[in-house]
Formats: sequence, structure tokens, C-alpha cells
Amino acid sequence: MQFLEVALSDIKTYNQKLNAHSHEYYELHFLLEGEKQFFIDNKIYKLQPMTLAISKPLKLHHFNGGPHKRILLTIMPNFLSLSQAKFLDELSKKAVITFNDEVCQKVNDTLFKMLEVENSHSINKEVELSLLLGHFLYLISNSNAHDTLFDKSDSAEFIHPRFLNIIEYIKSNYASQITLEELSTKFFLSKNYICKHFKKIMNCTIVEYQTSLRIEQAKKLCYYTNKPLSHIATSLGFKTEQYFISCFKKYVGTTPYKYRNQNIKNI
Repeated sequence: MQFLEVALSDIKTYNQKLNAHSHEYYELHFLLEGEKQFFIDNKIYKLQPMTLAISKPLKLHHFNGGPHKRILLTIMPNFLSLSQAKFLDELSKKAVITFNDEVCQKVNDTLFKMLEVENSHSINKEVELSLLLGHFLYLISNSNAHDTLFDKSDSAEFIHPRFLNIIEYIKSNYASQITLEELSTKFFLSKNYICKHFKKIMNCTIVEYQTSLRIEQAKKLCYYTNKPLSHIATSLGFKTEQYFISCFKKYVGTTPYKYRNQNIKNI
């Protein structure tokens, strides 16, 4: 992807849930119409129109919902100044925010202006987007200073404590060979009950969730280290390097070799 991308989506039908995933970039999701759910940090947020959902790089999250319209900002960390990155990191702790009517209109206008520039053929596109992004972040920062920005974290729906414990256990032991039998014994729930409700809450099976956690860690290791792929595969619990490569390609869309080389070129 480019350092900064702006996209408008108008989904007319039910939006199939996307398994929990993460990116190397910041993702700012401004909902214009419709309703969606946003899962992050073991909480589920109900997004209403004119709300902003934020996820920082390599943070596991997913969205789902029916017909909706939204503007999506994706920003690579090296496009930001240190102060901008720090501000977004702090803002991402709120996960979902909204604004009063006056600020909301300014935010909306700025995002559509960014969209207009994104779709133009301007030779100064990157500069113009950078300036507009600065203004966008200023609006949010200024809103925060004047109490016109509203934190929605208190309204988040917490996942059932037992499933939160199961999710945390899997997150802490994702490199181990976790079995359904083990979870059933440890958390005093039937295997059928765990499977049914885990799928309902997480939109994936336990195996898929564990694999996604392994792949997210693999992305970090490929991105930040020079460790051999065979070592990464073994340390994350993959039985063979070939199986690791197959899973990586399925979840990321490319092989770990190409993923590592692409990111080296972008640094």
C-alpha cells in the first residue's frame, strides 16, 4: 500500500464478518451510514453513524455488520511524525470516539476533501494528503482539549467472562498445541458449548483463531527480525516450515519470504 490511502465504501448488502486480523498500519474507520460492530481488546463496540473507530498497527481486530457506508484511512507509521504517531497511539486506547455536531461536520468535510485528493491526478497528492491529515488530527486533538470528543469505551459490550478467559488463555499459549479437551477440562464447559459460542463471538473456530495469532506474531518476526523462517515456524508451534508457509500465504496473501522482502524495501 501507499503511505496513506483514503477509500470510500458503500456496502449495500450484509457484510460478511472478517476474522480477527491486524495490519502494519493505522486504520481509522469513520462510519457515515448504517451500523457495525467493532471487536478489539476483547470488547465489542456498536458503531453508529459519525463515529470513528481506531486500531493501531499489529492490533488484532475485526468488523461486521449490515449495509453501511464508511470512509477508511490507512496510514503507515513512517508517514507520520513522532508526535502524530504518539497522538494516534493514545487515541487508539479509546478505540471508538464521536464528536459534537459542529466538530463532526468539520471532520466529515476534511475526510471528503482527502477522498477528493486521493482520487485526483495531482502531482502534489502526497503533500496535499499530508497537510489534510495534519488538519484532521488537529480537529480531533482540539476537540479532545475542549471536551467535544466523546469516549465510547464505557459503552462497550464485554465478552462473557468465561469466554474472555478462554480467549486470554489461547492468546497466552498460542504457540502450544491447545486441544478442545484441554479447554473443556480447564474452564468446566462442554466441548460443544465452547465450539458453538466461540464461533458466535469470534466468528472463527478456535483453531482458526490460534492460527491467526501465530500468523500475526510471524508477521512481527518477519518484519522486525532476521530470524530464519524455519526457526519462526518452530517457535510458533507450526509442525513444519512448509505448513507455516502455507498458512502464512492463506492469511496474509503472500509468502513470508515475499512479505519480508517487501517490507525491507519499504523501510
